Amino acid sequence: MNSSIPFIRPRLLLLAHSCNPEIGSEPGVGWNRALEASKEFSTWVVCDEETNRTPVERFLQLHGPIPNVQFSFVDSGRLEQRLRKLPGTYWVRYNLWHRRAYQVACRLHRQVNFDLVHQLNLCGFREPGYLWKLGVPLVWGPLGGAQNYPWRFLRSAGFSGAVSESLRNLLNCWQMRIGRRVGKAARKSKVVLAATTTNARALAPRCISPPRVLLEVGIHLPPRQTRNFHRPEPLRVLWSGVFEHRKSLHLLLEAVAVLPADMIGEVRILGRGPLEARWKKIARRLGIDSRCRWLGWIDRQLTTLQYQWADVFAFTSLRDTTGTVLLESLAAGTPVVCLDHQGAADVVTDECGVKLPVTNPRDVVRRLRESLIRLHFDRDELARLSAGARRRAEHFTWERQGERMSAIYREVFSSDEGGVEISCRATETAAERRLASVDTSDHPLSVAAPIVAARALLSERRE
Repeated sequence: MNSSIPFIRPRLLLLAHSCNPEIGSEPGVGWNRALEASKEFSTWVVCDEETNRTPVERFLQLHGPIPNVQFSFVDSGRLEQRLRKLPGTYWVRYNLWHRRAYQVACRLHRQVNFDLVHQLNLCGFREPGYLWKLGVPLVWGPLGGAQNYPWRFLRSAGFSGAVSESLRNLLNCWQMRIGRRVGKAARKSKVVLAATTTNARALAPRCISPPRVLLEVGIHLPPRQTRNFHRPEPLRVLWSGVFEHRKSLHLLLEAVAVLPADMIGEVRILGRGPLEARWKKIARRLGIDSRCRWLGWIDRQLTTLQYQWADVFAFTSLRDTTGTVLLESLAAGTPVVCLDHQGAADVVTDECGVKLPVTNPRDVVRRLRESLIRLHFDRDELARLSAGARRRAEHFTWERQGERMSAIYREVFSSDEGGVEISCRATETAAERRLASVDTSDHPLSVAAPIVAARALLSERRE
């Protein structure tokens, strides 16, 4: 490589509606993606002012500026503020925010001349935004939201749940087939990232090239804890999530109700939501209220302690892109019992958990009961799954997720015609070091191919 070439970092515009250093889920995704991108790229982050400015500025005051990261905040317009008073206007307000974010992106592009644009979150495909109009190579995703609620489970969701999930399923079918803006954004994107294989299949007909699968979330591994699964005590079960129909806590409650009390000592339930009263009523009706401990939402440190307390984490979601709670459980070494579909099917393997076929409510409750009984009696199996859970979590650390994302960025640079050749050559040494550290022999998702391709490209340039 010619040592006289100056080091010029590629310039990346990252659109992250949610980007917050103080909480997880979508805001944590935006924050961690930005930090990882800044290791190799000059990164400008465009995010929502109302929910992000205060925590971001508080972080910067405490820790100082973040190298290679700049933030631009997009505030709410007057129309949005008025619409907040009206129910059912979320997507209208979100679209209005994207229109203003596009104007901010145009202004920044005139000043900076970006090499690459990445529309990151919110995770769903439903609002594609307008960054594809910039004329800059675009990465869109990882995208979720295309997964549907299983039709056979609608009756168990209650009337309101069945109506809302049915309408959502129908809206997905329509938007995936003829949604004009979704199709245009997909065709204009250099790379479309799908958060799961389920979403990749749904998005594929709208894309010029097949979507890449890249998990939308990541994890920071906590210190490894010694776990004792061979104590002579009943099984400890943890559940966590917002109390909505799609999370389907009632399936776990019904399974626990048909288990002897000496097998399930306690079920701890983290979360709150509109179905709290209904699910507590179900627990009382089933006679298991004394075995359920409703903890509400607790801070992150206390949540980690709950995963370490539990022998099993039950993930009963009937509709979820992935769920950060899955990675939190695996990172704590807590085996997962989940349904074998959507994001959980991609993340959980036989090495770290038990996956149940998505058949019908009665059969799922039966299989969930049988799995808990088996794990109660087979503590060696529980210990094996715990060790596998920690190993599986290591595939999804934010550092490794950042490596995968950077490899995709570099592939986009290399495929674009002109304008980025100096940037690519200037980061060749750093790129080689990072690509060499990524293990593609046992890659958890289907992004190994671009990593290998980028390695080959760098090798050709060196020669």
